Amino acid sequence: MDYKKDFNIKPKHVETDGTVLFTDGTNDVIPNQLSCEAYGYNYDNETGTCTSFIRNRNLDVDFSNITNKVQGENNKIQEGVHNTSVIGRNNTVYGENENCLISGQGNTINNGINNATVTGAYGKAIRQGEFVRGGGGSSKVNETQSSVINLTCNTTDNTATNMKVQGLDDTYINVQNNSILGFEVYLTRLEIGGASGNAGNFSYRAMKGVVRTADDYTTTIITFNSRVLGKDGVNGTVAIIDVATGTITIQVTDRAAVNNIWNATVYLHETKTNIAIS
Repeated sequence: MDYKKDFNIKPKHVETDGTVLFTDGTNDVIPNQLSCEAYGYNYDNETGTCTSFIRNRNLDVDFSNITNKVQGENNKIQEGVHNTSVIGRNNTVYGENENCLISGQGNTINNGINNATVTGAYGKAIRQGEFVRGGGGSSKVNETQSSVINLTCNTTDNTATNMKVQGLDDTYINVQNNSILGFEVYLTRLEIGGASGNAGNFSYRAMKGVVRTADDYTTTIITFNSRVLGKDGVNGTVAIIDVATGTITIQVTDRAAVNNIWNATVYLHETKTNIAIS
């Protein structure tokens, strides 16, 4: 493009967001409003930029959601969501999620949660790979739901080891403040070798209990029952523990020089209130 009369700068190229860059023939320069409009562009006084078009943020979101399917009214899928289906109404997927499913009303999947499924009404997935059944009711004073998650880990010695949700590093069971969380655990320990191990030996355990989480996330863990349902060899040691503020997990221990695979299915029965629990 040639220089317009009485101007010593001209447009150089247009960025993907619509911003027009100018040049004086050697250096890139930022045009003022007069120069911008002289070449037929729009000047944004708020940002001080020259633009050839106004970026449509909704269109950006639409393109980012091309792998998602949405059916129903008032469903919202935020940016960074892929391979996710939402059926129903008033459901929200908060972003940076993949491989998720919602079916129902008023359900949510927290930011960054993957491989989750939520059904029913007013349930929320806050843990990786969680299967949630919302308890219904439109009140946010009390929230009820049940869910299932999986925890795994490997051990090779007698170090106490924290099981992880879906085996993901530093990923444990999130708890909500002002809540009661009932749990049922079914846990398998399978020996696969080691100098002192015997491949094929196992133990299978069931545990039940409840976690009360106060307003400040202080947790009280009560294990009502823990029993071995079957075994060939030893039991191993298992406990429900606090990991850090807002998270709990299953901690397991076996013998030195024994290689184990630990696998737990955890059923959660959850009631949260907005009334402060001390």
